[in-house]
Amino acid sequence: MQSQRVAVLLADNRQVRMGLFGGNKKAEAVFPRVSKGGEFMTAMAESKDGLLPLWISAFLASYPLSSTGFIRTNSDPFANPVGKVTRESLDVLYDACAGEDCDPDVVKSALFKLIQLRAVQDFTPSQTLGPLRHLKTLVSEKILEPSLSGPETDAAAVAHEFCEMEARVDSLLLLGLDMYAERREKVFRIRVDEIKRSQSQVLRWAKLRRDDDVKVSVEAFEESLRNCNSEG
Repeated sequence: MQSQRVAVLLADNRQVRMGLFGGNKKAEAVFPRVSKGGEFMTAMAESKDGLLPLWISAFLASYPLSSTGFIRTNSDPFANPVGKVTRESLDVLYDACAGEDCDPDVVKSALFKLIQLRAVQDFTPSQTLGPLRHLKTLVSEKILEPSLSGPETDAAAVAHEFCEMEARVDSLLLLGLDMYAERREKVFRIRVDEIKRSQSQVLRWAKLRRDDDVKVSVEAFEESLRNCNSEG
């Protein structure tokens, strides 16, 4: 009965939350306030040292197998900028999802750095943003289920706070999708400009080669005339 009741509460909270994403609101405006001082959010904040490394590992695991070990273990920020940016960005995003007091600009900057890093490496949208959702799974397994096992747990309050956390992750996903699209468009423009420059260089080279060939032909023709005249 407890599990069925929790499932209903989660469904109800998610249905209400979906209203936040309707209309023409931009993704960055959709960042619902999280309840303060609740049992669930308190547990999430206290579990950061255990959950954050797992979340980081999920991101780093999406890189090619040949580089994953290096990215995970090398702590040199100059030799391993991917690991540095991933760890620093997710540290900020975890606090935001846990309902900590975070500057929205700092959160956006952390998300932008993470998205930019992956967008320029030819990750697909799902590969770029998919690991963000993994936080939901981690929190559900490590915090939600244990929180609901207590005999005096307020299941309704826990379900409400869990859905607020989910809403924040979803907000990051929406905002991240906009950022990804913008960065990919910029990458494509840069590549098109590079192709245009290379084609322009080829055309200039071809023109120079043609001019040289014409010059050689003219000189050869003039030399032939001189030879004919001398023979005559």
